[in-house]
Amino acid sequence: MKKIIMLSCFLVLMPLSILAATINVPGGQATIQAGIDVAVDGDVVLLANGTYSGAGNYNIDFKGKSLTVKSANGPDNCIVDCQQLGRAFSGEASITVTLEGLTIKNGTSGLNSNGGAVVASKLIVNDCIFENNQASQDGGAVYSTSSAVFTECRFIANKSVYNGGAVNAFTATVENCVFKENSSSYDGGAVYCVFFSFAKCIFTNNRAVARGGAIFLGSRNSSQLTGELTNCIFSGNQVSSDSGGAVYVYISGSHTAYHSYFINCTFTQNHASKHGGAVSCVLSPSLNDSINFKNCIIWDNVASEGEEIEASLGDGSPVITYSDVKGGYTGAGNIDFDPLFLAIEEKREFYLYPDSPCIDSGTDVGAPGEDIDGIIRPVGTIDDMGAYEYQNDVFIWEGQNYDWHSVNNWNSTTVPGLNDLVIISSQIATADPEINSGVENIGKLFINSGALSITQGELSIGGS
Repeated sequence: MKKIIMLSCFLVLMPLSILAATINVPGGQATIQAGIDVAVDGDVVLLANGTYSGAGNYNIDFKGKSLTVKSANGPDNCIVDCQQLGRAFSGEASITVTLEGLTIKNGTSGLNSNGGAVVASKLIVNDCIFENNQASQDGGAVYSTSSAVFTECRFIANKSVYNGGAVNAFTATVENCVFKENSSSYDGGAVYCVFFSFAKCIFTNNRAVARGGAIFLGSRNSSQLTGELTNCIFSGNQVSSDSGGAVYVYISGSHTAYHSYFINCTFTQNHASKHGGAVSCVLSPSLNDSINFKNCIIWDNVASEGEEIEASLGDGSPVITYSDVKGGYTGAGNIDFDPLFLAIEEKREFYLYPDSPCIDSGTDVGAPGEDIDGIIRPVGTIDDMGAYEYQNDVFIWEGQNYDWHSVNNWNSTTVPGLNDLVIISSQIATADPEINSGVENIGKLFINSGALSITQGELSIGGS
């Protein structure tokens, strides 16, 4: 009896393994399209290192199949270059398109069309780079009519004529992604969506002409707007003719906004030509809930005609608690003090100085369990405000000579150790540091200018 049962299980499972085939390009098939042509649902089209361009490597049609197209060795080694001849991939409404480890650049939607790089209904994207793609309508890089999931992706210098300079999706789930220098001639310089979840994302220097320099949230055609943004940074985003330097939230008519939260986000140096240098909200009189901000830093955002965060129309208003808001804002736990950013300008990262008033000033109620770097919150007894949880000490090199091991060359009474943040800048020090013996362990290293020499010994950064 046992033999019969085992044989039955084998016969049931065997067809599943047969279906999950891998088609190698260019080893097995010459082009990406050729690989998709011979694939069936569930197959993987695996791309070897190289640049893919020309016929068969742009305007690629998934032909009604749910497939995965992935690289063998990551996006730096696998480039789909559309050369402005068309977009990269198109998928029909009934399928799921999965992309992994690709760089997709120089795609174009053509006239009166959406999605400069990818058009799909359901989309899953991991570890991809979208660069210099453009759409004549919505979604400079990606257009999704249903759901789009992005993890560990970078969107750089994509643009759309209408909405969503990088992404236009009905539902967007985005984690550990970077949106930089994307632009839209209308709404949402980087992203335009209705339902949303953003975690550990960085939005820098995105631009929209109308509303939402980085993100436009909402729609006239949806019954409610729901979602959450946690551990995100918005810096240097702008709108040139309207409101919401970083984010614009739009709720109209009988719409409702449930569970719409910004938690442990940092908004700084964003600009709007009208209202809401950081965030502008248009709320309905029939609103049953409001837009909520908790544990956020909202500082040095500029609006020509209003405050850093503004709501207009209707009876609703943003609820802000346990946040640092320049100019002040009524709400439990709010403060109005310079957050004392330790800004690494080239990276647009905003850590906190050891004496920042935002340290241990937030709340752990409803807060994420870790920060944008994946560091466990809280360090100490209470969560910090902003995207970064303060970690041990920040060590700034002030060296008058090269000796890493000399306490006198640091802004502290000790030399840096495990988990510490180290910053080296020749604008501060007169000599560059040198490690000439032993094994040094630190958490993070930023070299703004100057150099670090290791003549002997080792340096471990973040455990590697």
